[in-house]
Amino acid sequence: MRKQNPSWEFTLNHQHYFNKKIVDASIGIQRSLPWLSSTATPEEQAGLYSPLSRIVHGNLQAMMKFDATGDKFTWAPRLSAQFSPDKLASDNKFNIGSRWSVRGFDGENSLSGNQGWYWRNDFIWDLATHERQFYLGADIGRLIGADLYQKGKVLSGAVSGLRGQLWSTQYDLFISTPLSKPDKFHSDALNMGFSLQWRY
Repeated sequence: MRKQNPSWEFTLNHQHYFNKKIVDASIGIQRSLPWLSSTATPEEQAGLYSPLSRIVHGNLQAMMKFDATGDKFTWAPRLSAQFSPDKLASDNKFNIGSRWSVRGFDGENSLSGNQGWYWRNDFIWDLATHERQFYLGADIGRLIGADLYQKGKVLSGAVSGLRGQLWSTQYDLFISTPLSKPDKFHSDALNMGFSLQWRY
């Protein structure tokens, strides 16, 4: 049976510039609309998630350059969090352990829960060659709440990579490794990947 979780969402965004620094913040709320969905799924009938779920989510990120390095060094932190008092469907849960949350893992497994946060840090050096950057990253994430998670609650990892633009193609090459994980959480000790984006 096809899962349908219609909902409404309201988000506020603010961006502020000061002294070669950019701060971008957002906060939002999401509420399900069960009366717009079709027949309840087996997951809902079994009570595995609430049809009246409520979610509060927030993001805070920044780009900070430093005069002492001749504007060649940038620190880019990002904090993301989600809170909910309800049981959430799998597609609304908070996940950590991927290249888009806590890096360092192969992406085959992740930790998920109703509530959690992650903090990413990128330390970026602008290289002399045009439009290329070398970066180091250190991330940590945690699931929170009273729930018991069989695989644990905390992940942390590290990454290094090279990204830039060549003609109309943006690229990102990276290598990463886990720093800490639950004993039963499997991931390769060393993970490599790349992404390409072509604009026309």
